[in-house]
Amino acid sequence: MKRMLPFIIALILSSLAVPVVNAESNPWWAKSYGGKYGDFASAAAVAPNGDIIIAGGTDSFGAGSADVWVLRLDREGDVKWSKTYGGLGNDYATALVVAPNGDIVIAGNTKSFGAGSYDVWVLRLDANGNVKWSKTYGASGWDEAKAVAIAPNGDIIVAGYMDGDVWVLRLDENGNVKWQKTYGGSDEEEAYAIAPTRDGGIVVVGYTYSFGAGAPFYSNVWVLRLDENGDVKWQKTYGGFKDDRASTVAVTKNGDIVVAGYTESFGSGGEDVWVLLLDRDGNVKWQKTYGGNGNEEAHGAVIEGSGDIIIVGGTESFGSGSYDVWVLRLGTDGNVEWQKTYGGSSSDWAHAVAIAPEGDVAVVGWTMSFGAGRGDAWVLSLTPGGAGFSWFKSSFWFSSESSNARVMDTDAQIETSSALESIPSIEVKQSKAEVLSEGPVVETQYPSNERVLAILVFGIGGVMVVTLYRARKRKRPHPED
Repeated sequence: MKRMLPFIIALILSSLAVPVVNAESNPWWAKSYGGKYGDFASAAAVAPNGDIIIAGGTDSFGAGSADVWVLRLDREGDVKWSKTYGGLGNDYATALVVAPNGDIVIAGNTKSFGAGSYDVWVLRLDANGNVKWSKTYGASGWDEAKAVAIAPNGDIIVAGYMDGDVWVLRLDENGNVKWQKTYGGSDEEEAYAIAPTRDGGIVVVGYTYSFGAGAPFYSNVWVLRLDENGDVKWQKTYGGFKDDRASTVAVTKNGDIVVAGYTESFGSGGEDVWVLLLDRDGNVKWQKTYGGNGNEEAHGAVIEGSGDIIIVGGTESFGSGSYDVWVLRLGTDGNVEWQKTYGGSSSDWAHAVAIAPEGDVAVVGWTMSFGAGRGDAWVLSLTPGGAGFSWFKSSFWFSSESSNARVMDTDAQIETSSALESIPSIEVKQSKAEVLSEGPVVETQYPSNERVLAILVFGIGGVMVVTLYRARKRKRPHPED
């Protein structure tokens, strides 16, 4: 059957007068994972051996209404193990990182354990998903973790939100608090992503309503550069007079800072992907928006070995569904080297991206187009050059332009917080996650203004099911519509 696959694909696509893509030449795949209820992946990392670790939340498996869900996949996307962690309340993972020794550190939020409504929850797992330790951190209010990283000395850095302020915790390898601090003003601030620096410091990005050009009515991107003790080296806002937010950050080999998120102040649509390259002092080297006439957001960024930047997120302007996964590869100058959408007839979104040792790109998120549940985790493994796809820029109206954001120094209040630490008694279960749909997902151009998306699934007994989606490109709406 597998030997017949290239012929079958060619037969189907040629019957539609579409260029043929040989399946055997595609070193990539796309698979969804989940049960009959809602499941999602929000974080990803690649282990030294090339395994892909994903984490998020599941309503289909586990002990509570929602549980933390962690899966370890091999390079072909097959599940090596899948486990849930949680109690009777809502628990979910937002971030993960793989330690140098292969341990997996998960950061998320829990309503099952802790002192408040929601508390930060950090778990350290071994390579097989067994819990080495698990701790919650929080006060009586609503506290959230959005990001986790490992410092050069092995410390664990967690960032998120506490009582309306950015909250950063530095833990030792056993989860003991070395320090924790909040950063903010009179209005709301939140951290979405962090990146360690080679000197032991931390870059924190998110948004602020207290400072910047849009304050207090609109949010602006907020970037803080902290030293290893959490003291501010500098902090700046970037934005205009509408909502602008940063959701991901990466540090280059030479210490430059890549910040990505979305902007309503600049660009061509309601929300556009916004990428800024800053020097180590926060000065803008370049900044560009990417988008169409709809909404686009960036949620993940990673620096490729050559220095190119991979951005992942979602687009409403392009693709075949209401939202599609959008992947852009940018050169060191911010110019687009390639950009592609991936999706079906419904909503699909990318939350995270990681680079495998061979350079392949793992894109992780959720899908409503494929799978059997009310949303499933979705993983795409792509080659660095996007091999196996044909990208047709002429099919879509696309804008990439430099923006003129205002850059302002801020004067945030810094306080040492006193969140409570507790060790929960969690329930760990093996989940029976199903691979609900498999790729490859073949995107190509139809001769007119249509395009075809073919989903190839090998079911029980090796039966192949081919599902074709055909969509016309959207017309640009009139500005007064």
